[in-house]
Formats: sequence, C-alpha cells, structure tokens
Amino acid sequence: MLRWHRPLGWILVWGFMLIVGGSILLAGYAGSLETAKKDHSEIAKSRITETTPVIGKDSAAQGSASKVSASKAAAQTLAKPGKLTEQTVAKESSNAAGSVVSNKPAPPPLTYQDFPCPVQGKVIRGIGSYYFEALKGYRYHSGEDIREPEGTVIRATHAGRVVFAGADPMLGQKVVLDCGQGWQVTYGSLDNLTVKVGQTVGQQEELGQVGFYPGLEGYENQTQLHYEVTAPSDK
Repeated sequence: MLRWHRPLGWILVWGFMLIVGGSILLAGYAGSLETAKKDHSEIAKSRITETTPVIGKDSAAQGSASKVSASKAAAQTLAKPGKLTEQTVAKESSNAAGSVVSNKPAPPPLTYQDFPCPVQGKVIRGIGSYYFEALKGYRYHSGEDIREPEGTVIRATHAGRVVFAGADPMLGQKVVLDCGQGWQVTYGSLDNLTVKVGQTVGQQEELGQVGFYPGLEGYENQTQLHYEVTAPSDK
C-alpha cells in the first residue's frame, strides 16, 4: 500500500496545477473578449455621432457652409478653360473695355495756339482772296505764305498722322497732318520730303525742306513756306 502514496501525491499536485492554469487561461480569454466588446461599442458610437445631423444653430451653420462651398465650386467651374460661354466672354470684354475708356482722361481740346508757325520769316501772303497771275483770276487763299530761304528744314508744329505727302499743282510738294479732334495742318512749297502717308510724326519731327518751285501760288519766284491750319469748324 505504501508504494502508491507517492504516485498519488504527484497526480494530485499535477491535477491542481492543471486546474489553476486552466482557470488563468479562461480568465485571460474572458478579459480579452470583454475588452474587444468595449472597443467595438465605442467605435460604433463614434460612427453614429459622425453621421447624425446636428439640430439648431450648428445645422444652420452647416447649411450656410454648404452654400458657400457650392458657390465656390460654381465659381471654380466657370473659371475653368472651356466653361465660359461666348456671351459671358463678350460681356466681360465689353465691361473691361468700358472701364479702360472711362478711366482714361479725355485730352484737352485743341486751339489755334497749339499750332504755332514753324518759321520766323516775313509773311508775303496771308489768309484771304488774292489775284493769282498764273490762274488769271482771284482765288481764296486759306493759309499763309512765309518767305524762307531754299533748303530751310521744316518741322511739325504738332504731332499727327500723315494723310498726304506728295505733289500738288498749287503748292508744289506738300505734307498734310491729321492732328486729331478734326484739326489738320498743311505744309506746302516743300522739297525733299522725309515722311510718307500713314506715318505718325511727333512734334518738331522733320517733314522736308523749303523748295525752289512753290507751285502756281508762287510769289515773284520767291521760295516760301505755305502754312495752313484747318479747324474742325472750317471743314
């Protein structure tokens, strides 16, 4: 009977250890399950909170924010290339052109004082009716003939665009400048012209030289400059 005491004791010890170990394992497994359930419950609650609409002031704020986002999206859509219609482009272009024109100050009106005589010679024929030997009759003379030596350089008294540059039966070689606002200036009895039609010349820019042949208006075969200023009211 004594030889069974030791094996029985070991059996009891090992059995107790197995029971204790199993209890510990079961307790740990149960704890992990409880933790997993809590985590799952918190995640579900957070998802419900995010998807639940806010009532009251917060909902109104969200509504206004959504309207602002929609307006921004519409503006971005219109700003994309290819999205603008032809009417929108034309309207924006006309508005831009109108703003540029309205912001630009209008130039002051021109007067005769803006067109001083380009030379200081003696006036041998002024504005009025004269008898012309070459024409055998009277003719209205709309400018001034000023005695000047041949080769005198003639410069523009006012900036303008050349609308005529060439021969004239009455004035020899002449240059006509359109100075804007309906004003024109004629330089006649010239030679060696340095400008051409369509060219824009500045003030004091050279136009040509006084020539020897003044045309049918020649006065006692003297070289002269024919200077004529035409106002809008004279046309």
